Amino acid sequence: AEERSDAEARLIRDKLAERTEDLRQAIADAQERVEELEADQRRRRAGGLLQAAGGLLGAFLGGKRSSRTLARSIGRAAGEAVGGGASPAPLGQAEQRARKGQRDLAEVEADLAEQLVALDQKWTAAVAETDTLHVSLSAADITVEQLSLCWIPKGP
Repeated sequence: AEERSDAEARLIRDKLAERTEDLRQAIADAQERVEELEADQRRRRAGGLLQAAGGLLGAFLGGKRSSRTLARSIGRAAGEAVGGGASPAPLGQAEQRARKGQRDLAEVEADLAEQLVALDQKWTAAVAETDTLHVSLSAADITVEQLSLCWIPKGP
């Protein structure tokens, strides 16, 4: 019963192993995308800050643009620096994909645990239903029907 239980458990694990690996890969891909988007956002902020600082420095050092044009360009650069200059939608979508993958993986692992518990209960019940019978052995119960002699030569 234990061997059959182990064999069934192996089948269940093998069936879910591929799905689990696919989910883990999807989670890793989504997390990598999140990291890429966050790094891109940090780069954009840093570039916006440099642009704002450059515009401000240019205004102080006697640039020939009007104060209104300078104010608009500095304001735009500062806005990009604060907001990152990019839409947060791709980052949010990547984070959602990562969370969904983690939820799906947790569901598959819970399903595996449920199936293994059910399998264990099934085979525990089967073992409990099995009756053990003690057979005593006595000399009167044994008969020799054939007697053989085997000679095996040994080396030098």
